[in-house]
Amino acid sequence: MHPIILCGGSGSRLWPLSNPKQFQKIFSHNTIFLNTLLRLKSGYMPPVIATNIQYESLVKKELHVLREYKVIFEPVKIGTAAEIFIAALLCNENEIMLILPSDHFIGDLNNFYAYAHKASQLASETDSTVAFGVEPHEFNSEYGYINVVYYHKEKYHILKDFIEKPEHVLSNDYYWNSGIFVFKAKRHIYEIKKSAPTLYNLCFASVKHFTPQERFLYLKQRDFAGIECVSIDCLVMEKAKNVAMIEANFDWPDVGTWNSVLELSEKFTSSFRHVTKKREPVSTTESNKNLLVGS
Repeated sequence: MHPIILCGGSGSRLWPLSNPKQFQKIFSHNTIFLNTLLRLKSGYMPPVIATNIQYESLVKKELHVLREYKVIFEPVKIGTAAEIFIAALLCNENEIMLILPSDHFIGDLNNFYAYAHKASQLASETDSTVAFGVEPHEFNSEYGYINVVYYHKEKYHILKDFIEKPEHVLSNDYYWNSGIFVFKAKRHIYEIKKSAPTLYNLCFASVKHFTPQERFLYLKQRDFAGIECVSIDCLVMEKAKNVAMIEANFDWPDVGTWNSVLELSEKFTSSFRHVTKKREPVSTTESNKNLLVGS
């Protein structure tokens, strides 16, 4: 599989941190971005990393753990649909792409690898976009939701509809959209060409001068001035017809808000409570600071 790491988010929901959440050291002496790189399996292809030019030094600081890679630097926010499309143009059209946000915590890596392999097989056999759905334990308006029907004959789920950040509680038929996807490069290229031909032509023209030997790909400001920043969820997931879903039965919290950070911290530290000294409660602000290791 060819990992595509999305590293351009601003992480504004973790205000007042100065850097985006993927560059924070939460629960670890590594940044979340570095842990994403370290999570890549040795058998995977060298990753393509998509990020904003303002994070250039933060990204390059962590690349020492990789032998090979490509980094796409965006002059402005272009959205995950375009980021992934440009990455797809750098791949062989039949390669299986593994889309990984760089700001997530994933536990139980063996399970993660197993489900990624299962998704790869499904994408290869059905030429579908495969989403990873997480069974909700509560309603969260900050997540996208996937409604699916189980296809008994082939033993996987088929997408019925997708709702980005709903305002009201949904039925039990919905799963959280983890933001992790697997598909052939040509599948995403087809979806962008069909849904957004202007974006297709713009991105295609912007990368044709890059050579396969280049590690750092700097997109030009003039090519993307005024571009609409659109996510893969809105441009592809809500419109595509051939979308499958597998249940992601591994620990997956999106470290997107202080509430999720605190919840994960509670889970992360519970097994060590028997050796820790009981402390008096502290304020939320003080708790937030304590979650940042080495900052």
